[in-house]
Amino acid sequence: MVEPALDSASAACEAEAHRLYFECHDGTAALVRWRLRGVLGPPTIESQLALAHCEIEAGIDVDLPEIGVRQPAAPSNGRLRDYAEFILSCAWTHFWAGDSARASKLVRLVAAVDPHFQSIYEEQIVGSSSRGENGIPDPEDSSEPLPFERSWRLTDDDARGVIAQHRGRRVLLFTSQYDGAPDAAFENQPCRALRATLTLLGFAVTVVESQKLTAAEHVALHDTLRGAIADFRPDIIVCSDMLISGATGHRQIQDAILSVLEEARRSSGAKIVFTYTDGWYDGMPALLDATAGLADLFHVTFSGLLGRISPEVAAKTFCYPDPVYDPRPSGTAAPKRRLRAGFVGGISWANLSRLVWFAEIQRAGLPVDLHVRAPGGPNADFKSAIEYAALNGSYAISLSLVARVNGSRIATGRSFETPYFGSLLLEESSDDTAYFLRPYEHYVPFDSLAQLSERLRILIADAPRRERITQAGAAWVRRNFGGLHFWARLLRQLYEGDAAAPPQIGDGYQPVAVNFPHSAQSYFALARPLAPAMRR
Repeated sequence: MVEPALDSASAACEAEAHRLYFECHDGTAALVRWRLRGVLGPPTIESQLALAHCEIEAGIDVDLPEIGVRQPAAPSNGRLRDYAEFILSCAWTHFWAGDSARASKLVRLVAAVDPHFQSIYEEQIVGSSSRGENGIPDPEDSSEPLPFERSWRLTDDDARGVIAQHRGRRVLLFTSQYDGAPDAAFENQPCRALRATLTLLGFAVTVVESQKLTAAEHVALHDTLRGAIADFRPDIIVCSDMLISGATGHRQIQDAILSVLEEARRSSGAKIVFTYTDGWYDGMPALLDATAGLADLFHVTFSGLLGRISPEVAAKTFCYPDPVYDPRPSGTAAPKRRLRAGFVGGISWANLSRLVWFAEIQRAGLPVDLHVRAPGGPNADFKSAIEYAALNGSYAISLSLVARVNGSRIATGRSFETPYFGSLLLEESSDDTAYFLRPYEHYVPFDSLAQLSERLRILIADAPRRERITQAGAAWVRRNFGGLHFWARLLRQLYEGDAAAPPQIGDGYQPVAVNFPHSAQSYFALARPLAPAMRR
């Protein structure tokens, strides 16, 4: 659609306002120009956003609807993505500074043009007040198996038998191991989970780095992998985020990498496993269909993917969270837990809606401590795996936010780590988590800000209920989602196949169109230098 051109006076005024606003970050001067622009002619959507932004920054009590601007259907000048991400970066700066009121206003402003943010506000924040007063229900019948159990209900003895049968197999992990210099304290979580639990079970394991490479290492990666296979002679090669991220995401070397893996299958009978921690990506069903002949097994952590792939691919898909273990030294005493909730986690392009929750939780004054790690963010409360576990386990209640930018809601690592570390999981509702944990028995879900507030109040006040759910969740996760059961299930399916495909359940997914794609580079490249975000 071609937008109608502005008259010359309006265009010149908008160009100058844009320069002051977006390039100079001079909110005071830009406010004058944006107001003049409104007098000269019909507004663009960008001029409305920028004017409201400047007025909010100036402390003016802007007359806006609960979400967004008055006329969001106005024509666009093509800068919508830039302005929305700039406003988000300013909201982020205000959140860090503790100015929740201003942060909330700016995030609500962005919701006028971002369908994902708009859906969060309409369904969970602004339009949620009628869904907060229903307490905490009792759990459903605990004798009914959860979806992940329906194809194979595994006992500890069964698991130990499978491990004993396969002990001695050698496993090569082709994955991202470190973000920077090699340091076991800062090993990437998926790699750490797989490597550490294999080691604890007595398997020989080695790692070939697939992401943090120099240019020369990148080009020679297929030779590095071939050499590692020749030296280590693995029975199983586990490839993380294959063809999606890191070096294997680059088309120029994909054929060479795949050729090395196929050679290992043919010459030594090595089994190939492709593992994906972000199965919620919209392109995943097509990717798994296209690569079904290249791997002996797919491992995914997102159960919602099972209903989106073909039955043939589902039959060779192992759906299970990454194995959980406690990185703290053996014998570490349980901490005295703070009687409030804590969020201990990160924010990125994939889960930017967390900024909505952070701003609204802070604005509502809920008893929640927010420990947020982000690219360029100042929070240093947790860096290593041990620090993360200690901080997570120091709260009686741990908050988990699971929505992704395309509208999917997923079980994250925190969904299982929180109970494992001894805290009660209070989580944004998702069918994915309910695939593995029983609501109200192992954890407490919430649908809205009002419901979060109500259920948090009940859990803080009702010690017996809180302790009962905490203990049940911890026992369930420690039994089912540590290394023993993870590797027993994977090895059984890899070598014996499964009698039945994993059960599929509706995950409530409705695709959300995104007007402007978020990226780690665009948002956080803006966020880092903006402190303060706007001069006013």
